[in-house]
Amino acid sequence: MEVALVLAALVAVVHGASIVYVVLGGFLGLRDPRWLVPHVATVVWIVVGGAALRECPLTALEKWLIAQGGGSPYEGYYIGHYLVGTFFPGSLEDPLRDLSVVVVLASWVTVAHRRRRTADVELQRR
Repeated sequence: MEVALVLAALVAVVHGASIVYVVLGGFLGLRDPRWLVPHVATVVWIVVGGAALRECPLTALEKWLIAQGGGSPYEGYYIGHYLVGTFFPGSLEDPLRDLSVVVVLASWVTVAHRRRRTADVELQRR
Protein backbone atom coordinates (compact mmCIF):
# COMPACT_ATOMS: atom_id res chain seq x y z
CA MET A 1 0.00 0.00 0.00
CA GLU A 2 1.94 2.98 -1.32
CA VAL A 3 -0.44 5.52 0.24
CA ALA A 4 0.71 4.42 3.69
CA LEU A 5 4.34 5.07 2.75
CA VAL A 6 3.48 8.54 1.47
CA LEU A 7 1.63 9.22 4.72
CA ALA A 8 4.62 7.91 6.69
CA ALA A 9 6.87 10.35 4.83
CA LEU A 10 4.42 13.16 5.56
CA VAL A 11 4.41 12.25 9.26
CA ALA A 12 8.24 12.28 9.21
CA VAL A 13 8.25 15.79 7.72
CA VAL A 14 5.68 17.02 10.26
CA HIS A 15 7.74 15.41 13.02
CA GLY A 16 10.87 17.22 11.86
CA ALA A 17 9.00 20.52 11.66
CA SER A 18 7.63 19.98 15.15
CA ILE A 19 11.16 19.50 16.49
CA VAL A 20 12.21 22.80 14.91
CA TYR A 21 9.10 24.44 16.36
CA VAL A 22 9.82 23.10 19.84
CA VAL A 23 13.39 24.39 19.80
CA LEU A 24 12.85 27.75 18.09
CA GLY A 25 9.11 28.40 18.35
CA GLY A 26 9.37 30.40 21.55
CA PHE A 27 10.97 33.19 19.55
CA LEU A 28 7.67 33.63 17.69
CA GLY A 29 6.59 35.30 20.93
CA LEU A 30 8.74 38.26 19.92
CA ARG A 31 6.25 38.94 17.13
CA ASP A 32 3.19 38.17 19.22
CA PRO A 33 3.32 36.93 22.82
CA ARG A 34 0.24 34.77 22.21
CA TRP A 35 2.55 32.36 20.39
CA LEU A 36 3.95 31.38 23.79
CA VAL A 37 0.73 29.63 24.80
CA PRO A 38 0.89 26.87 22.16
CA HIS A 39 4.67 26.73 22.48
CA VAL A 40 4.61 26.21 26.24
CA ALA A 41 1.81 23.65 25.82
CA THR A 42 3.86 21.78 23.21
CA VAL A 43 7.00 21.77 25.35
CA VAL A 44 5.05 20.57 28.40
CA TRP A 45 3.37 17.86 26.29
CA ILE A 46 6.77 16.65 25.09
CA VAL A 47 8.32 16.66 28.56
CA VAL A 48 5.35 14.90 30.19
CA GLY A 49 4.80 12.61 27.22
CA GLY A 50 8.47 11.77 27.04
CA ALA A 51 8.44 10.79 30.69
CA ALA A 52 5.17 8.84 30.50
CA LEU A 53 5.32 7.22 27.07
CA ARG A 54 7.87 4.79 25.75
CA GLU A 55 7.71 6.22 22.24
CA CYS A 56 6.67 9.53 20.71
CA PRO A 57 3.20 9.16 19.15
CA LEU A 58 4.49 10.60 15.86
CA THR A 59 7.29 8.03 15.75
CA ALA A 60 4.80 5.25 16.52
CA LEU A 61 2.45 6.50 13.79
CA GLU A 62 5.23 6.74 11.23
CA LYS A 63 6.47 3.22 12.01
CA TRP A 64 2.93 1.85 11.84
CA LEU A 65 2.37 3.50 8.46
CA ILE A 66 5.66 2.12 7.16
CA ALA A 67 4.58 -1.38 8.24
CA GLN A 68 1.14 -0.88 6.65
CA GLY A 69 2.89 0.09 3.44
CA GLY A 70 4.88 -3.14 3.45
CA GLY A 71 8.12 -1.57 4.64
CA SER A 72 10.30 -2.40 7.60
CA PRO A 73 9.94 0.20 10.35
CA TYR A 74 13.21 1.52 11.69
CA GLU A 75 14.44 0.69 15.16
CA GLY A 76 14.70 3.35 17.83
CA TYR A 77 13.46 6.90 17.68
CA TYR A 78 13.09 9.69 15.12
CA ILE A 79 16.15 11.76 16.06
CA GLY A 80 18.35 8.69 16.24
CA HIS A 81 17.12 7.45 12.87
CA TYR A 82 17.07 10.66 10.83
CA LEU A 83 19.43 13.12 12.49
CA VAL A 84 22.19 11.29 14.38
CA GLY A 85 24.93 10.40 11.93
CA THR A 86 23.41 12.59 9.23
CA PHE A 87 23.44 16.07 10.75
CA PHE A 88 25.58 15.44 13.81
CA PRO A 89 27.52 12.57 15.39
CA GLY A 90 25.95 10.52 18.15
CA SER A 91 28.45 11.93 20.63
CA LEU A 92 26.74 15.34 20.30
CA GLU A 93 23.20 14.09 20.90
CA ASP A 94 23.12 14.78 24.65
CA PRO A 95 24.88 18.16 24.43
CA LEU A 96 22.55 19.23 21.60
CA ARG A 97 19.50 18.16 23.62
CA ASP A 98 20.82 20.24 26.53
CA LEU A 99 21.46 23.17 24.18
CA SER A 100 17.89 22.84 22.90
CA VAL A 101 16.59 23.21 26.45
CA VAL A 102 18.74 26.32 26.88
CA VAL A 103 17.44 27.78 23.60
CA VAL A 104 13.81 27.16 24.63
CA LEU A 105 14.33 28.79 28.02
CA ALA A 106 16.27 31.66 26.42
CA SER A 107 13.40 32.29 24.02
CA TRP A 108 10.94 32.54 26.89
CA VAL A 109 13.22 34.82 28.90
CA THR A 110 13.85 36.98 25.84
CA VAL A 111 10.13 37.37 25.17
CA ALA A 112 9.42 38.15 28.84
CA HIS A 113 12.24 40.72 28.91
CA ARG A 114 11.03 42.35 25.70
CA ARG A 115 7.46 42.49 27.02
CA ARG A 116 8.62 44.04 30.28
CA ARG A 117 10.78 46.56 28.44
CA THR A 118 7.89 47.47 26.15
CA ALA A 119 5.59 47.89 29.16
CA ASP A 120 8.18 50.12 30.86
CA VAL A 121 8.44 52.33 27.73
CA GLU A 122 4.66 52.59 27.58
CA LEU A 123 4.55 53.65 31.24
CA GLN A 124 7.21 56.32 30.63
CA ARG A 125 5.20 57.75 27.73
CA ARG A 126 2.20 58.37 29.97
